[in-house]
Amino acid sequence: MTETSSLSPHIDPLAPYATAFLRSVWRLYLNPSLFYEQFRQVVLIEFEAAGYEVGRRLEVLRSQMRKIVARQLRDKGDLDLANRLESAELRWDLLDRVKEKFSFDPGSFHVSAEGFEFFKEFAGDRTKSFSDLLALFEAGLDKAPSEQLLKGQTSPETFDYVKRAFSSALALFRVRTADLRPDLIGGVRDVSAEYLEWIRLHSNVLDQVAWEAFEKIIAEIFASRGFSIDFTARIRNKSADLLALRIDDVGVSHGYLIECKRFSRSRPVGVDIVNAVLGASRRAGADHAFLVTSSSFTQDVLSMRDTLRELRLHLRDGDNVSKWLSEYTPCDSGLWIAPNLEI
Repeated sequence: MTETSSLSPHIDPLAPYATAFLRSVWRLYLNPSLFYEQFRQVVLIEFEAAGYEVGRRLEVLRSQMRKIVARQLRDKGDLDLANRLESAELRWDLLDRVKEKFSFDPGSFHVSAEGFEFFKEFAGDRTKSFSDLLALFEAGLDKAPSEQLLKGQTSPETFDYVKRAFSSALALFRVRTADLRPDLIGGVRDVSAEYLEWIRLHSNVLDQVAWEAFEKIIAEIFASRGFSIDFTARIRNKSADLLALRIDDVGVSHGYLIECKRFSRSRPVGVDIVNAVLGASRRAGADHAFLVTSSSFTQDVLSMRDTLRELRLHLRDGDNVSKWLSEYTPCDSGLWIAPNLEI
């Protein structure tokens, strides 16, 4: 294996832009009422996020190249010093060319009005799934660049590289979005940016999601609001799904016990569960407790709301979770869904 082939295969500077484009189309698929200018703004936001990820990847690439150069200069093999320096300079030149190649102005990416109308018309046809659209796009991936090749507008090397990047992004997106449908959502246990985007617009099926996914949704919402999340609470006999910590403006930390109940809408949370959460909160030494459900609470529980608030137990039902989702914005403190792109 050569030095250059030892570079991480996961560092592909173009892949985030391919994913940014697919995410833009995904958001149009979820919101077919978007106007052209709104869609262009979506594309701009996604490509700016991709730019940050590309910068991160290139820094990783630079670090790897630096190690390769250092090894080359320390090498006491057959190469004399002049040859080793020349080899090192070639590697730095390679990195500089990579950086130049992927310096990209997000505002320069343009989706034509015709392309927008095509995607919008497809998105409005609810007899077709997003997987159908991905398959159509993949088929077009061979045709359009091939036509450019015949016209001399694209080099074979560039064409192959773009195709590989989009093929990788398409495969990832197919996995992430295939089961984001009301009839299949109960089997999805992993939460992604696409999952959150979908559930925000389909909060009426919150009571049908997997309980593992419901816990992760709640954890992500709290994390995005500045809480540090501990998933190991139940393992350590804290009798809770989540423990959260937040430091206030004066530097004092506050602990929160969070119990998540993914119940069907026909099954309200009763007093027995409320009492169990109060006991768990005391045992865990939490400053506050949240009981969050996808359903609702019985009248007996609701009649205790003021008393529970004094005991620092806060109730949040499915409508509250839907509101949280509508207000949710990915941020750096998020668990799985930070603003940069996960490829």
